[in-house]
Amino acid sequence: GFTRSNDFPGVSAAAIQASNAGGDHDVFVTKINPAGSAIVYSTYLGGSGDDIANHVAVDTAGSAVITGGTCSANFPVTAGSLAPVSPGLDCGTFLYDAFVAKLNPLGTALVYSTFLGGADNDVAQGLAVDSAGNAYVTGLTRSNNFTGVTAGSFQPAHPGGYAAFLTKINPAGNAVGYSTYLGGGSTFGNGVAVDSAANAYVTGTTGDGYPIVNAETLFQSFPGGSSAGFATKVGAGGAVLYSTYLAGQSGAGYAIAADSTRKTVFVTGARDGAGNRDAFLIRIAPSAVLSITKTADVAIVDPGGKISYTLTYRNFGELDAAGATLTETVPDNTVFKPVGSSPGWSCTPSDEAGSTCTLALGTVAAGAGGSATFAVKVKAKLSAGGGEILNRACANPGSSCAFAHT
Repeated sequence: GFTRSNDFPGVSAAAIQASNAGGDHDVFVTKINPAGSAIVYSTYLGGSGDDIANHVAVDTAGSAVITGGTCSANFPVTAGSLAPVSPGLDCGTFLYDAFVAKLNPLGTALVYSTFLGGADNDVAQGLAVDSAGNAYVTGLTRSNNFTGVTAGSFQPAHPGGYAAFLTKINPAGNAVGYSTYLGGGSTFGNGVAVDSAANAYVTGTTGDGYPIVNAETLFQSFPGGSSAGFATKVGAGGAVLYSTYLAGQSGAGYAIAADSTRKTVFVTGARDGAGNRDAFLIRIAPSAVLSITKTADVAIVDPGGKISYTLTYRNFGELDAAGATLTETVPDNTVFKPVGSSPGWSCTPSDEAGSTCTLALGTVAAGAGGSATFAVKVKAKLSAGGGEILNRACANPGSSCAFAHT
């Protein structure tokens, strides 16, 4: 947390920082023994400005990792860290940088300490550490040049106002695994959790326009009002696996937890209703869900010509998808062509337009995917004036559907 005191309990000469460095308040970090009867270590951490800590996590070695915000240009950062020089802060205008600091298990030295942010206001709100020692940090930012965000990030550009951020920092604190903006306008990342597969889960509050990804089985559309909660799952490499609204109008997610054994996620927060503010707890259960995209090999086709559709699918759920299928409807003015299609398509009642065709995929493991082809031949004689061939394909379990227009 943070303190204004000059006599904080347990701080000794052996502490990383033995005295309050000034400003309105400094961060403190305190470790208490298992019986709650003595302080193992206690230290200040801060500079001449204002410093706050919002979250702490502990890695498998017993090192404490903390995060928050600071407007101290002389905040104690370590040489060679991710951002050893402040990207932009000013206590006079309440301009903060986020920070992340890792203390050794004895509390006698910093393993690393780094700024995190850009030229505008940045504050970290939540933090989690995985079994390998990587730190996952979320919060809020107004900066267009946030640490580690690149053209390859999920959301590479700041959309204006406040956006949430998610940044993965390596155990040494000198490199980013990935970093991305999330949302914009009035989006705040409040909590983050990580599972045994290094998937990160973020929750917070946002407005209309938050990026929704693979949310077929979750709340998908903005519920209206001024704000809503959100939950976003990010894979180990930074790809967003699902992202959805939750909690209804005027909702906010404050904390999130992941149960790796049961592959279940829990989100808690609050929402307004009938003039009152209530807490909520949402359990996102594990499932097998296929996503699907499709492309046609031609954009324009003549009567008598052929179209080959490529259907790409992936199981973005937490469970294996047993009995997975792809389903196609033969488009108007076409006939299904087994030649040029993946083997195994079964069409009912025939290969003619309007028939339903199914391809059994067997079991698609969680995180796995593949592709299939579906070919049709356009009728040689069509009504004058041309037209559009609309093709629709679906993947199950889901159900997720994709369309192609030729």
